[in-house]
Amino acid sequence: MSEHILVTGSAGFVGKHLITGLIESQPDCSIVATDIESAPDWYAEYIGGQVEYRRGDITNESFLRELELTEYDRIYHLAAIVGVSDYV
Repeated sequence: MSEHILVTGSAGFVGKHLITGLIESQPDCSIVATDIESAPDWYAEYIGGQVEYRRGDITNESFLRELELTEYDRIYHLAAIVGVSDYV
């Protein structure tokens, strides 16, 4: 069965390895990856295939509505604030 998966905060180290692992273990899955930054270079080999990249901030309500969260079979939430020292 093909799963539709959302990965937030996907541009970092953990996101890269999660997406790579998902593609290897579930070759028929479709992934929507989000991050506040532009897609990193390593995404080039995946975008247009199994991965759709959407740039946006998950704290923005209109962006969340665009994602249509009820449409996913699984959601991996990796998004986090960068530079914690600014908030402590």
